[in-house]
Amino acid sequence: MTEETSLRKLDFNMSKHFTLSIRLSSDCFAFSIFNPLNEEPLTYIIRNVDKDISLPANLKQLFRNNSFLNHPFFKVNVIIDTKRYTMVPFEIFDDDAVDDIFNFNVPKGEETEEIIYNILPKANTVVLFGMDKLIEQLFNDEYSNIRFFAHISPLAEYFTVKSSEGNSKKIYVFIKTDAIDVFCLDHGNLLLVNTYICKATADICYYILCVWKQLGYDQEHDELHLAGNIPDKEKLLSKLNNFIKNVYFVSSESKLGVTDDVKVPFDLQTLNLCEL
Repeated sequence: MTEETSLRKLDFNMSKHFTLSIRLSSDCFAFSIFNPLNEEPLTYIIRNVDKDISLPANLKQLFRNNSFLNHPFFKVNVIIDTKRYTMVPFEIFDDDAVDDIFNFNVPKGEETEEIIYNILPKANTVVLFGMDKLIEQLFNDEYSNIRFFAHISPLAEYFTVKSSEGNSKKIYVFIKTDAIDVFCLDHGNLLLVNTYICKATADICYYILCVWKQLGYDQEHDELHLAGNIPDKEKLLSKLNNFIKNVYFVSSESKLGVTDDVKVPFDLQTLNLCEL
């Protein structure tokens, strides 16, 4: 089913019952619309980004050119794909020291950066992340009942739950066009989350294997799970299998009813699965 057909099937007179989730990145904007009144409750849409203009300018253009976004929604979630994040164990988190914690762990950003945090109950941690104040204001002007998330947040929650299954420790890797997000877990306990800037298959393998070795994962017993944009699965699998026996590719598509017509970012899928 094409995006246009999916949108036409939605009765936006009932949009006050819908949940709109939006993912922002420098590559594209992705959307899901959850309609609890429909037999096919999830609709996914992808829009390209004009890389000649800023992200806030793209967002203004998006609202202007896509009328389906101008309806009132029951709830709006916004995911920011960002490398500017840090994590704090929930037990020592202090919401009065958010800016201090973030600025201690992350290099200073633009003056227009706002620090926001997500509490992750399943992972028992808090994600602090930066986003552009203008983008935040544009969304707040457009919608009420809005929540902002770092892309790392739904992934951490989803992988934390998945890691508790079975008898082995697990590493989950979310592969993007220019970076990988690595989640190391021991039966539901988060050990490490980090982002590594890399594109080539050899570099992806290098960072995964370094983390695997440093945290003492077992080559025969423990598991590596790969998700996201993986352009050459066979090559990557072949290289990793030289060192790690149990390597798997993660997909939640069967649970979400996604077809090949729309390539949905995995963190947007997991936001719907996690219901953060």
